[in-house]
Amino acid sequence: MKNPFAKLTTSEKIKVAVAAAVIAILLFMPIGFLLRGGWSGVGARWISEIVSRVVSSTRSQGSSASSAFVTLDEPYEQSASFQASEVRNLDLEWRSGSLSVVPGTGDRLVVHVEVPAGSYELDPLKASFTMRGDTLVVDDGLPSDTRGKDYPPMRLTVELPAGKDWSLEDVAIASVSSDAELIGVACDSVTLDSVDAQYKIEGIDARTVTCNGVDESVELSGRVAERLEFNTVDGTQTLALIDGLPKELAVSSIDAVTNLSLAKGSGFTLDVTEATIDVQSELGEGLERTGEGMYVYGDGSSHVTIDGLDASIHLTWM
Repeated sequence: MKNPFAKLTTSEKIKVAVAAAVIAILLFMPIGFLLRGGWSGVGARWISEIVSRVVSSTRSQGSSASSAFVTLDEPYEQSASFQASEVRNLDLEWRSGSLSVVPGTGDRLVVHVEVPAGSYELDPLKASFTMRGDTLVVDDGLPSDTRGKDYPPMRLTVELPAGKDWSLEDVAIASVSSDAELIGVACDSVTLDSVDAQYKIEGIDARTVTCNGVDESVELSGRVAERLEFNTVDGTQTLALIDGLPKELAVSSIDAVTNLSLAKGSGFTLDVTEATIDVQSELGEGLERTGEGMYVYGDGSSHVTIDGLDASIHLTWM
């Protein structure tokens, strides 16, 4: 029997995944969960964000892709540098391949694109670096709707200026399918929107981090001061917050796993949907169940909320 999804475009597959998630929520969400207010608006906002992402990407990129192959006899490289004082925000539209945001050694912000030699169904030579006000927009120039064609294995590296006196305000990354790492990034907020992506976030120092995705894997270590939020279908979050929990940690998910490693002395209040969330704790006797779906550890100062379907949270010490 032929796979009915084989000929769907990437955009169509995203829409199918989102539709399936919505149907699952409507059909299988426990009545008691709905009476409690569901996801308190978070789930609805998440679905809206993903659908908006799909629609806006398709609209901005169009639906056509050239049928001719682009052949590179040698590896292709493209670079640009920007004065540190001019860049306050990063907006990375990198649909596939890999990307890295890492500390540099100079006093300028450097962007570097690499494409290996080979023949590609989609043109890998259309990447652009554009300043819009104080925001640096990096776009790989590829369509979101590939008509079944493979993305080229493009690599993006953003080297941040050296020194502790400079930091970003907002970092936004949108991806269809990519491997990404953010190393030693200091900023106000980070937003990740993706489908089938893997993120390694190491040594982060941010006020807020928000991850929206389908089949998204995130490994995060460092410090998030105010709010850390995950809205995902079939994803895994592995969190090691060395300076303790943020004031709020919220996970809204379907069939997702959250592994939370805590620093000694972390206090939190845990609010879960017990009918659909499996809580596994290795914290010892300090975790106290105070009511249906309510747990407290220590001073309860951080608020952790886990909502969703067929999900789990695993609590351990670092």
